[in-house]
Amino acid sequence: YARRLIRKTLKRLLRNDLRRAIALLDAAAVSVNLTWDNTADPDQAISDLLLLSEESSGLRPTRVAYGSKSWSIRQSSIRKQDNNGTKASAEWTPAQLAAFLMVEALSWGEVRYRASAAALANYVGSNVYMFNASEGLSEEDPSNLKRFVTAADGGLDYAVHVDETHPKLNVYYVEHYSLPALTSPLGIRKAVVAAS
Repeated sequence: YARRLIRKTLKRLLRNDLRRAIALLDAAAVSVNLTWDNTADPDQAISDLLLLSEESSGLRPTRVAYGSKSWSIRQSSIRKQDNNGTKASAEWTPAQLAAFLMVEALSWGEVRYRASAAALANYVGSNVYMFNASEGLSEEDPSNLKRFVTAADGGLDYAVHVDETHPKLNVYYVEHYSLPALTSPLGIRKAVVAAS
C-alpha cells in the first residue's frame, strides 16, 4: 500500500513539473492564431513557424508538442481535402510528422488536471508548442527549457524516508528537488489552432 502511494506522489510531482514547464513556455512564446479548414496545410504551417523560429534564434526548435485537440483539428483538416495524396499525411504517426518537420521529437496527446471540483483542464489543448530542448543538456547548452534536479542519496531524482518513531503509524516522506526553468525565450512559438 505504501509503495502505491509513493508511486502516486512521484507521478504527481512529475505532472506538476510538466505543468510548470508548459506555463513557462506559454508565457514566453510568440503566439499566432491558425485556422485549419479543408483548404489549409497544417503541417506546412507548423514547418513555416519552425523556420521563423530558426531565423530569429539561430537554432531550429527540436521539440514540437501538440495537444489532443490541435492534433484532432490537424487530422480533420487534412482528411477533408480532396487533393491527390494530401490525405496520406493525416495518418502519419508523430514520428513520421517529426521527420517531415525536421525535429528530434514530436509529442502528441493530453494530460488533464483537475482545475476545480467539477472540471478538468488541458495542459496543451488546441495549442502547438515549438521549442528547443534535448536530453542530457548541461547548463551551458542552448535550450529554451531545462529541468534542474538535485539528486538525492543514491543518485536518484528522489528519495523516500520513513519515520517509524510514531507508536501507531509510519510516516513516509518523499524527497524531490526539481526546478523547471526557462533558460532562453528566443525562438519559442505557439500556434493557437481553431477549426473553421
